[in-house]
Amino acid sequence: MYRLFIIGLLCCAAVAQGQVKLQPADFAGTAWVTGNKDSTFFKSDTVRLIKSITSKTEEIDAPGHFNGSDFVTLTFAKAHKLQLAITEVATWSVIQKKGPYKWVFHPEKQLLTLYFKDTLFASFTPLRIQATQVKSIYADHGPVATKELILVRVQ
Repeated sequence: MYRLFIIGLLCCAAVAQGQVKLQPADFAGTAWVTGNKDSTFFKSDTVRLIKSITSKTEEIDAPGHFNGSDFVTLTFAKAHKLQLAITEVATWSVIQKKGPYKWVFHPEKQLLTLYFKDTLFASFTPLRIQATQVKSIYADHGPVATKELILVRVQ
């Protein structure tokens, strides 16, 4: 009887671990980076976001993590404002996307929607969030602990 109870409890825990339950607070005031080789952020069905860590003592090596390819930085500001910056690694130029970008996360649907001029730009559902380590930009520092969020584009 106890074995059956323990097996059931373990199965429930395993299922619950696979479910992603995010809140708007998980995005507000954070920045995330994703690879953009061949404009993959704008075209791909699956997007891998790495939570950007930038402080006086730590910063992730985004170009190194994405194998020297271009990347996009999404800054989820408070009041649902979104800032998009595309970094072109070959020329080290940063293109700030201008305009009224906004983000909304619907916790009941687990849906992240991005808007440009109040028109739907993209929608994603979170598939998985996990701890990861990314190389630091500082040569004498070890890897930086951060999070990886995998999103699936909704048509």
